[in-house]
Amino acid sequence: MNACEFNTNVNFNINKFVPIINLDKVELKSYMKRAYKDEGNEDFVESDSVEASSVFLYDLNINDESSASFNIKIEGVSDSQMINSFLIYLQPSIVDGFVLPNWIKENSSTNPSSIRDANKTLNLEYFLNDLIRANSTVNQPKLAKFFVEINKN
Repeated sequence: MNACEFNTNVNFNINKFVPIINLDKVELKSYMKRAYKDEGNEDFVESDSVEASSVFLYDLNINDESSASFNIKIEGVSDSQMINSFLIYLQPSIVDGFVLPNWIKENSSTNPSSIRDANKTLNLEYFLNDLIRANSTVNQPKLAKFFVEINKN
């Protein structure tokens, strides 16, 4: 078993209408599929796609709000005659993956009254944070998508 490393640069085209992405909280999610030659068979036999625990993200450097560079390491690449295919996603963390704009924090209060914070909304920050987190859990937004195929012949 061997390991492969890739140096990667990514430019993000971020929609201005989505919440601000916390680029310090970016995670890697990967899936692996292998194809191998079965004895006595000329064709490759494919395995089921499974979540890969052998793909790692490290040295993440956020250059600015629209670009990043990082390294990806893939461990456990077989030495035998096999095709290793990986689908790799970069995605914001479900917890703290997005940052609320300042205007939301400025208009939110934990206990507004007629004397203090009269023009603020009760728990607006918590409410919107929970909405974003619920949407992230269900839809799992992606920042980048990569296909890596390692072919040993």
